[in-house]
Amino acid sequence: MRNRSHKDKTGKQDEGESPVTHVFKAKTFKHFRNCGVCQQTISGQGSGCKVCKIPCHKKCTAKANMKCIPPLNHDQASVSQKSPDSSVSPKSPKGSFRSRRFSYTALEQIMDGGSETDLTYITERIISVSFPSTVAESSFAGALKEVERMLTYKHNDNYLVFNLSERRQDLVKFNQHVVDFTWPDLHAPPLDMICSLCKSVDSWLNSHPQHVVVIQSKGNKGNTGLVVACYMHYSNICASADQALDTFAMKRFYEDKILPLSQPSQQR
Repeated sequence: MRNRSHKDKTGKQDEGESPVTHVFKAKTFKHFRNCGVCQQTISGQGSGCKVCKIPCHKKCTAKANMKCIPPLNHDQASVSQKSPDSSVSPKSPKGSFRSRRFSYTALEQIMDGGSETDLTYITERIISVSFPSTVAESSFAGALKEVERMLTYKHNDNYLVFNLSERRQDLVKFNQHVVDFTWPDLHAPPLDMICSLCKSVDSWLNSHPQHVVVIQSKGNKGNTGLVVACYMHYSNICASADQALDTFAMKRFYEDKILPLSQPSQQR
């Protein structure tokens, strides 16, 4: 039976089009990944689509009913950007990139160490994004765009960025949901700032079950670790017992990735 979908005047297929079939193959993941179907963590063996690069558990491959969108090449991307019909999620803030155009290839490079960007899901709803202080400005701007595409693709506009580095106009331009909490690198922040930051994180996460926070920093990862450690302490005081696993995941992230790089003042 032929597909009922049709193309509009721009040549773009409508929403009723059947997706390209996923082609899954076994894959070993070097880092923890979130399954594109059940959103639970994948560790070690899993599967990945050869077409759209989406990761998932082997047991979830039969349930993968989301669209399979092949990565765009440069020419296709240029045509898409010029098209007046380009699809932008209705909930996405003005200026954000198209969530439907994101490819998991770039995310794999980021999370598997093939990029200068260090992106880690500390928990399912708390994400760390770090950039080295030595990264070139052009590379930094490109990495910000790629991370924004990924976040919009996975979370729509349900994420809030907590920027720990110097304020940047391009961050606000990519996503209007940016909150700045900045202090000098390699130093400890004022106590009232940390209290305010923890309250903001907790308020955002509790305002909707799909909300996620992104802790973004450039340079030393000690600032990220400090925020994670402080929020762990804050949530131990204020949160419910349901968040025990999240607290454990944050503690493991802090001890494994941040503690060796932090300064004595940050540890205190």
